[in-house]
Parts: sequence; C-alpha cells; structure tokens
Amino acid sequence: MKKLKLYMFLGFIFTSVAGCLAHFFYDWSGQNVIVGLFTPINESTWEHLKLLFFPALLWSLLIYKPLKQDFPKILCILFIGILAGTLAIPIIFYLYTGILGFNILLLDIGTFILSVAVTFLTAYCQAVSLNSNKYSCLMAYIGILVITLSFFIVTFVTL
Repeated sequence: MKKLKLYMFLGFIFTSVAGCLAHFFYDWSGQNVIVGLFTPINESTWEHLKLLFFPALLWSLLIYKPLKQDFPKILCILFIGILAGTLAIPIIFYLYTGILGFNILLLDIGTFILSVAVTFLTAYCQAVSLNSNKYSCLMAYIGILVITLSFFIVTFVTL
C-alpha cells in the first residue's frame, strides 16, 4: 500500500504541475495542431478538461507496469479516477459560478487542483477496496476512448 500511496501522491503532483503548464503549451508551440489535440486551444471549460485528462492519462500509462503485479486492474482503476476527476471540473466550476454569477481565477485553479485530488483519491480508494469488476473496467476503457476521441474531434472542428 505504501507503493500505491507514493504513486498516487506523485500522480497528483505530476498532473497538477503538468496541467498548469499545459495551459500555455498551445500558444508556446505557435498554435501547433498536434499540441492542440492534447492541450487547451481556447478558454472554454471543455478545452480545460484536457489539463487534467491527458497528464493523468500519461501518468497512468507510466505507472501501469510497476503497479500491475500488485494491482492487476490498476489501469482500469486509474481510468475510473480520471473519469471522476474530469467530471468534477465542470460540476465544481458551474456550481460555484452559478452561485456567484461569475468566475474567479483563484477558484478556477482551486477547482483544477481539487479535481486532480478527486482523480487520485478515487483511484486509490478503488485499488484499496478492490471494488472494480469487469463491467466497470469495460465502461472505464470505453469512457477514456470516447473522451479522447471527442477531444480530438472537437479540436479539429474548432480550429
């Protein structure tokens, strides 16, 4: 469990830092289309989901091999966490902006960080409880695939 805690904590740090930096990658790249597939190309909430989704996905793929021996369903578990965290962003953002009537940059950043925490806490709890079956795994894999393709399609349509 120590190993799992460490990887989840490092995933939180990696995703938080990479996601914050990724906010600027598209402009820094000279608005390269390939970079735009994985990073926000505008200020929409939809595009900002990429800030969590792709760094967390990359982290998940990186830690799959070292954790699969102890946690055979770790990729599924991480994907469930990514879906939860990605869903948390619009829920928190639209909840607080609906109440206030406007957004605040500091709360936007807090929403992102909280959603990254949701990602890795969800994955950790799933791993500890071993509460993922073949159907939840199938849905997680399909969800990740659908969201990835949706990001790519929407990016191409928007450009």
